[in-house]
Amino acid sequence: MLSLAYDQTTEEARPAALEDGRAAHGCGVLVFYPGSFMARANGSQARAASLVQHLAETRFDVTVYSYGNVGEPWTAAARASFQEHYPHVQLLIEDESKGLRVAKLVKKSLLQLLPRAKDEILSRELPRLAPKLRHWKQTHPHGVFLINYVDNLPRLNGLPLARTLVETHDFQYFRRSKGAPEMLWSLSGLLRLRHEVAALSAVSGIVAISRTEEYVYRNLAQQSRIFFVPLYDRVRTLADANSDESYDYDLLFVGSSNKVNELGLLDFVRNCPWLRQYRVAVCGKVCELESIRALARNENNLKLLGFQDDLGSVYQSAKACICPTQGTGLNIKLLEALAYGKPVFASKDAMDALPGGFEGCVFPLDATKISALLMASSSLQAASTAAREYYCSIPDSGDIRRLDDFIAQLSAP
Repeated sequence: MLSLAYDQTTEEARPAALEDGRAAHGCGVLVFYPGSFMARANGSQARAASLVQHLAETRFDVTVYSYGNVGEPWTAAARASFQEHYPHVQLLIEDESKGLRVAKLVKKSLLQLLPRAKDEILSRELPRLAPKLRHWKQTHPHGVFLINYVDNLPRLNGLPLARTLVETHDFQYFRRSKGAPEMLWSLSGLLRLRHEVAALSAVSGIVAISRTEEYVYRNLAQQSRIFFVPLYDRVRTLADANSDESYDYDLLFVGSSNKVNELGLLDFVRNCPWLRQYRVAVCGKVCELESIRALARNENNLKLLGFQDDLGSVYQSAKACICPTQGTGLNIKLLEALAYGKPVFASKDAMDALPGGFEGCVFPLDATKISALLMASSSLQAASTAAREYYCSIPDSGDIRRLDDFIAQLSAP
């Protein structure tokens, strides 16, 4: 599970919470995520959880709006966990009806065909659909909407685009092309790009997780405000370093079951026979994929640990981590490894997405570099210290405070 314990920030980092838990900002902020994110089983869920945590700690009046029949189910346990983690955040759940699904498809098609009409398409509210959302909008006439992923904009029944921001996580056009390169030039791929750019251009703000995507958004959605936010949390609880220098594994890969993780791990192991000299552990739902299971059967040095509720002990058991994925955004699993004081050997894509200053703890996937670091305890310890220091510096490199101010301005009556 991709989760880290959140620590309480200092008075200098954020204002103290009101005694009765009420929000300091008068108007509401609605965060939309389709399905539960409480399991934090992948980067998207972990990012959504940290966003809600940050907004609540910044004392906005936060509501999480979600569909109960889409994605990860909102079980009784998930609802109880939500209430425990976010005691002053309202959870609003209703089903994505057949009418909403049809409306979503129609909106996506219209955005592809008529991108100039993007504002009218996304802001149009159809009668008798999503009554709980309609009621929230009526009771929060100046409410701000934060939508997770651009593809989810057409899922909502009418959006006030002047008060809507998108938490992008990935540029979808590039992400899809990683698993299917023909998407870059195919008609379907270009139509999806047309839809994505139109939707991004319609909203008032875009949150980018990496510098590379920030650059893309500034050029494709020039009328929207762009915010680079690699991390939402200024302070987190960092696990203690491994003091006895005893490790069960040399390298660790943590990942969900998405295609980018699957292809990245398969290509790396198959194309690097020198990797067989190291003890490699794989953790997360990526272990459930048959291709990864078959890989492990052929590679005696590869051990599948499966999905783990608590990754702390798993990280402590490894010298370093690997991130061989060819993605587009900032890898949550890479940040998590750094928070546990683990140096990371990463692909060029993963390194390009990081803010500057990572040179002492994030390295290329190079056989010589891996050998040199793993075999020298002093170098490994220095990289571990650098990982923690770099992780703690990441929030200061982004636009988190500027984003908070922008949300407050949008929500002002």
